[in-house]
Amino acid sequence: MKKRITALLAAAAAALMLTGCGDSNPAYLKNITASDYVELCDYSNIPITVAAETKVTDDMVDNYVNYTLSSDASYQEVTDHDTVENGDTVNIDYTGTKDGEKFDGGSATGYDLVIGSGSFIDGFEDGLIGHKVGETVELNLTFPDDYSNTDLAGQDVVFTVTINKIEQLVTPELTDEWVAEQDISNVSTVDEYKDYVRNQLQTYYDDDYRTREEEAIADYLIDNCTFKQDPPEEMVRRYYDNMVQAYSTQISQNYGMDLDTYTQMMGLDSDSSESSADSSTESSAESSSDAAAASSESTSDAVSASAEASESSDGAVTEDASTAATTVTSEEISSTTATESSDSASEASSALDASDAAGGVTIGSALASDSSESSSEAASIASSDSSTDSSEASSSSSESSSEGSSEETEKIYQWIMDDAEKIAKRYIILQAIADKEGLNLSTRELKQQLSNEAAQEGYSSLDDYLKDEDASNAYREYLMSQNVMDWLLDHATVTDEASDSSSSDASSEASTEASTEASTEASTEASSASAAESSAESSAESSSASN
Repeated sequence: MKKRITALLAAAAAALMLTGCGDSNPAYLKNITASDYVELCDYSNIPITVAAETKVTDDMVDNYVNYTLSSDASYQEVTDHDTVENGDTVNIDYTGTKDGEKFDGGSATGYDLVIGSGSFIDGFEDGLIGHKVGETVELNLTFPDDYSNTDLAGQDVVFTVTINKIEQLVTPELTDEWVAEQDISNVSTVDEYKDYVRNQLQTYYDDDYRTREEEAIADYLIDNCTFKQDPPEEMVRRYYDNMVQAYSTQISQNYGMDLDTYTQMMGLDSDSSESSADSSTESSAESSSDAAAASSESTSDAVSASAEASESSDGAVTEDASTAATTVTSEEISSTTATESSDSASEASSALDASDAAGGVTIGSALASDSSESSSEAASIASSDSSTDSSEASSSSSESSSEGSSEETEKIYQWIMDDAEKIAKRYIILQAIADKEGLNLSTRELKQQLSNEAAQEGYSSLDDYLKDEDASNAYREYLMSQNVMDWLLDHATVTDEASDSSSSDASSEASTEASTEASTEASTEASSASAAESSAESSAESSSASN
């Protein structure tokens, strides 16, 4: 949770430097004398320590390629046997009745069920083994006594199940034909595609390394410079308003909810406050392309976040959160995969596949989309372990939300305000250095840069762009900050976070994280969609049980 909050807030902070606030009287750096606010420290040779640069390996390329191939996998009907066996994925229609009457959440059509996954109550999956495609089977079953839906707990029911087909998940092979279908400019062969992947991943990691260097520089300046007076209130408010707007937009796009609802649902803690404050402040100086990359990264994190969130609460985060619930066994598989490696795959994904990530579609959700019609109904036949755990989680979440929602909302807004003040201080420091070292752009340079930005942003002329005071002045500040950062990094002493054998370990770990996530997620999801869906499914059961 901490990472995704940090990522979203970082993306918001990055974006705010390139957007307007709409304030009628904003305070920009050009309107103040920076040295009136801050006494600079010695910045002539700033010592910083950052994690070693990541060099993309063949394994990282191969694993990402495999990850991408698995995301293009699809279910195909099995032709070598028509009798259900343990481990098969079967597409079924089913109707549940109690005392001859249908009960809520007990019916579905076109639902894909992995036999042996333990997704449904005891006897359901085993009852289909040995039956043939096209058969309709009646299963006389009993819900567990501790089932979360008290109307069904301990009750005898009958499920009428029709076996539509037996399926398997087929992953495409890496061929020139598949590469051509990806429609990547100047990439049409396997070798060209691998080169493309390598270059994109390396660019991503190089940009990330630069960002970490800038973050370390910014931290040093904030810690060692002395402020004579607080930043102008108008300046802090401008950053705050833009950050709230950008953060709210990210939440809306990724989760389909407003900031207050998201905050209450997440149940933020004090640790994430500190992390988000640092990250958002440090990331706010990224360029428009860097801001887009940050947004892509946060979006990728948000995809995995939606799965984690649905695992813990009310199933309102994604459409997949309404699919059938699974047991702790399947949850553990998914949890291990997602927790240990989701961050790195999200990063690799955002580097090459930001548009897919922005759509909020994981491999598991894409594969499960065909069965969305049955999603909400399937939840009520989850196993007793899952339903009990999910019910308890839902109850706990509900109580927490009702008791502390306003407090959590106040927290996030206060964190954003704290971040806004820190950002203001950072830019005042950079402006003071620019003034002292003569690093401000010349009138000619500034005009050229603003003209380029105006054209890129779709303004009809530079004059029209300059009329948008918020946008043009924010871009001026960004250009200044990059000039100063370049100068500071040229004069800084940079040390790798790990040295000797430790450095090798760090580099290896970075490589392994990116490649392991891709291969692990690919293999897990390729074998069964249930693993990828399990966290979302547990949440759905809770939602169904509460009806």
